[in-house]
Amino acid sequence: MKFFVAFVGAWISSVAHGHASSEDGFPMEATPISTDIAATRVAGNTYRGTTSEGADWVIKIERNGDLIWYRSNGSNSGHWYIDGDQFCSQMRSGLSYCNETRLHDETVYLKRRQNEEIVKLVPIRDATGELKKYIGRWNIRGQLPRWSDTSISIDDASSSTWNIHRGALEIRANPCWGFVYPIVVLLSSGDELILSALGSSVVPGCADLGLGMSWADENTLRNKSSRTPVVLTRP
Repeated sequence: MKFFVAFVGAWISSVAHGHASSEDGFPMEATPISTDIAATRVAGNTYRGTTSEGADWVIKIERNGDLIWYRSNGSNSGHWYIDGDQFCSQMRSGLSYCNETRLHDETVYLKRRQNEEIVKLVPIRDATGELKKYIGRWNIRGQLPRWSDTSISIDDASSSTWNIHRGALEIRANPCWGFVYPIVVLLSSGDELILSALGSSVVPGCADLGLGMSWADENTLRNKSSRTPVVLTRP
């Protein structure tokens, strides 16, 4: 009897705090996504969430069907669509995904395919509201050879560029070098800048580049990942 009372009490507490889940792991109050729901409630927003491994996700879902998916200093871009109750993406890299997805209020819940973890994605309000402080040119230094000695020019959220300028020998060795990649700024807050350079839109087969930077001072941004140290400095 004591066990039953304790169990019921814990269940009531979980419901009161919005943590009750259905058998498939989604919150009980969440409803499956559909084409209409995606068009009216999801498209046009930028979402953020964290996986169980600590990976940072920032997903920009455009009304025209374009998609940018940043994942802790990596990025992919392409197009999104809805198939039944699944949010699907077809990336220019050739990768494609479909994930069971549900919504509650403004929050999106996406089930990962590899481990069935449900990632909570919350819309970012005024995602690029602090862009002005990052405007200008930034030089890149880091341990990744393909990024070092390149530069970023931030003009606005959708027309900035990453100049992969290299010598002639290096360009012949890597067909993805020697181009200017368009940049989309996904997040610019008082202490954080997250961007994606759409290399796959310029050279088929080349990868997009993603950066998540923290504000150090007015002339320095530091990469949030300790595995691939990168520093941006103003000239």
